[in-house]
Amino acid sequence: MKRKRFIALTLSLSLLALACSGCQKTPEETPAQAGIYTPGTYTGTGTGMGGDVKVEVTFSADAITAVTAVTVGENQETDGIGTAAIDQLPGQIVENQSLGLDAVSGSTLTSNAILDAVADAVTQAGGDPEVLRSAPVKKDDTAKTAEEYTADVCVIGAGGAGLFGALEAAEAGASVIVLEKSATCLASNSNQIGGTCAVESVLTKANGEIYTKEQLTKHLLDYSHYTVNSAAVRDLVDLMSSTIDIFMEVGVEFNLGADRFNTGFRDVHSFVTPDKFGLIEARVLKDGAQILYQCPAQELIMENGKCVGVKAQKADGTPVVVHAKAVLIATGGFLGNEEMLKEHFGDVNIRVMTGVTTCTGDGINMALDAGAQLGKTFAISVNDLGGTNSKSSSMDNFGVYMMDRNQALTFGMGCGLFVNSYGNRFFNEYVLANEPLASGGEALLHAGPNGYYYAVINQELVDSCLDKGYFKSIGSPEIYYDAIANEGSPVIMHNTPLPRLQEDLELGIQEGWVWKADTIEELAAQVGMDNLAETVANYDAMCAAGKDTEFGKPASLMKAIGEGPYYLIEYHAGSWCTMGGIVTDENMNALTPAMEPIPGLYIAGGDNGSIYSAPYYDVGGTSSGMAFASGRLAGMRMADYVSGK
Repeated sequence: MKRKRFIALTLSLSLLALACSGCQKTPEETPAQAGIYTPGTYTGTGTGMGGDVKVEVTFSADAITAVTAVTVGENQETDGIGTAAIDQLPGQIVENQSLGLDAVSGSTLTSNAILDAVADAVTQAGGDPEVLRSAPVKKDDTAKTAEEYTADVCVIGAGGAGLFGALEAAEAGASVIVLEKSATCLASNSNQIGGTCAVESVLTKANGEIYTKEQLTKHLLDYSHYTVNSAAVRDLVDLMSSTIDIFMEVGVEFNLGADRFNTGFRDVHSFVTPDKFGLIEARVLKDGAQILYQCPAQELIMENGKCVGVKAQKADGTPVVVHAKAVLIATGGFLGNEEMLKEHFGDVNIRVMTGVTTCTGDGINMALDAGAQLGKTFAISVNDLGGTNSKSSSMDNFGVYMMDRNQALTFGMGCGLFVNSYGNRFFNEYVLANEPLASGGEALLHAGPNGYYYAVINQELVDSCLDKGYFKSIGSPEIYYDAIANEGSPVIMHNTPLPRLQEDLELGIQEGWVWKADTIEELAAQVGMDNLAETVANYDAMCAAGKDTEFGKPASLMKAIGEGPYYLIEYHAGSWCTMGGIVTDENMNALTPAMEPIPGLYIAGGDNGSIYSAPYYDVGGTSSGMAFASGRLAGMRMADYVSGK
């Protein structure tokens, strides 16, 4: 789980100090007019990643004079992520007398929370926050001289793949510069994950696990039907165990997780240390690498078919040119790019849940512009922690196990009756419960219009879940418990009583994503599902017979819907990350459409189109395990390349 910490940070700038520095706005530059505020200090509140963010805002009669983060126990933004916004925004608000500021890259939720909190305080002081939202922000249009850097290796992206690539290249003796668009490495997908894959590691051996790298390689290749680069997958699996060693060397602690998806072996190394990549970053810096944060790459520099550098730009508009002998692209896929999501997965509603929106396909598009080949395999890792719905007011307060979210979202990863927008059952629901990230998640993309799907439950199940939880309420079937109801399960909430469920269902009804009726026919009429009544009748008949003749769900999971009242709960796919992008060889070297390597250009992690399967592999932690290992392998090969080996 993510580490929360109390934030005790005073970030105030007085107008007097601003005047001395020449930064104070004149009356013509700001909407503030004399007497528009009631002078004093007010506490405003906004909703951040970890709950309420409160700020103290001090006003004179005509201006905001200070914005101060308050330590009252509520501010628990993720260490290193939210603090980037807390460091920067308060001073910018005072300097510009504006709430029309851009969010700090990688700290969007906290940025918005601070801006909303200040707006709340403005209202209390008698001002109009909408005037401040439209107020101009000071722009420096002065042409800036480009900053030029020279290094053996330039890494684009300071996530897991990028930092491990930088680490390996630097430890092999190469000089390294890393470019990262966010304000911190802790804002990456890699730092949000709960565990990563490896076999034949120190932990698996200590726990008596005998599953081998050779077996895991075969498992992954068989699952992918050999649509991946086999040599690359083999080499990455081989590196995963030593990746665990590196983590442990820098102080990251693990627990060996359960067999999450009933594959027959335990491979998930669950992180005990929350902000593990802060420790990896420290090692990279110790090895002599340089990291430029809030400096997104914009274009690869190509000469005579070779990649020889990167053009980027700092947050203040300063151009950056990095001259390098080799470049690694590791920008984490395209979960934050709606256009690319639609291009590769269709016009379905995919909610960015546990992933980060800063992954916008930049690396993939830069590589394509440089002549690389786009792969044909694209996968999406669907959220495995419960259902999602953007209409729910609890969606912006996301906890790792959803304990603080609307408890009606729990059923979205269950094994009961799911239907699509037409009221038709469309797959074996157990696949979603047992393989939420893999085949089950992929099935949701084929549910029907917009990718929406719906759970059908009755009041009896609701009443039972209040104190028993979901598993015991459906009869504690052995197959379900063996597969996922153990320590380390990504859906552990199904073991937990849901005391707020009734009131949360009522809230869902008010918000428009839950419906209730005394009969199935009435329920169907509310949402326009012509086939729902027939579907429920057929499903209950199969449950009575003890056999799913439609999709083969295990008989022990065939629990009839039963008598009313009934509820219909709407869900859509939420996602961790995307996988798929540029075709590479086994060295992570980008390939042209003619399958020829592009000298100096390497691709790792979610941008790599040759190492991931669609659906996502059914082995827990494979996405991150492949990302870390591919970064490491690319770093090794780049070091060889720049040294002439």
